[in-house]
Amino acid sequence: MKKIFSTLLLICMLVQLMAQDARRTVRGTVRDANGPVPGVTIFEKDVPSNGTTTTETGSFQLSVRGKSNILVFKFVGYLQQEVSIAGKSDISVTLQQDVKGLEEVMVVGYGRTTKLSNTVATSSVTGDEIRRVPTASLQNALVGKLPGFLAMQRSGQPGRDGAEFLIRGASTFPITGTLRRLSSWTT
Repeated sequence: MKKIFSTLLLICMLVQLMAQDARRTVRGTVRDANGPVPGVTIFEKDVPSNGTTTTETGSFQLSVRGKSNILVFKFVGYLQQEVSIAGKSDISVTLQQDVKGLEEVMVVGYGRTTKLSNTVATSSVTGDEIRRVPTASLQNALVGKLPGFLAMQRSGQPGRDGAEFLIRGASTFPITGTLRRLSSWTT
């Protein structure tokens, strides 16, 4: 019995060692036109949960587990890039800036701006997200989806499901010294 157990244990250890040998480590650096880029997200295409980020010097090290041999490089303001690592253990990647993404126009509550010149926090909710909420009131559908959005439903009476709401507190939008309900605002 001991002989069978020790043989099985030996076989399991050999299988484990072969599996570890199948993994390989890829090292490299990520740069742009100006030099190294810290904080770039790197992951395997077929195993997105296996990833890392670049250091302050733009270097990275990743133990590859998947079989696709493709690494994906992502960073805000740069185009996503997929690089083949077949037969390579050391790579160098140069990211290209995503100029189009920085020039997109955003419509904000007080006008229009570009993403590049925007200096405030913005939030957005899609129509699909609103449609999924089972309520007849737009104000109630937005609750919990936007930071700083407070809604108060003062009545439980059927048909009176429109909530009053405040954006970032009671004194955010005073009109001639008093806060008016959104339904009374005119454009």
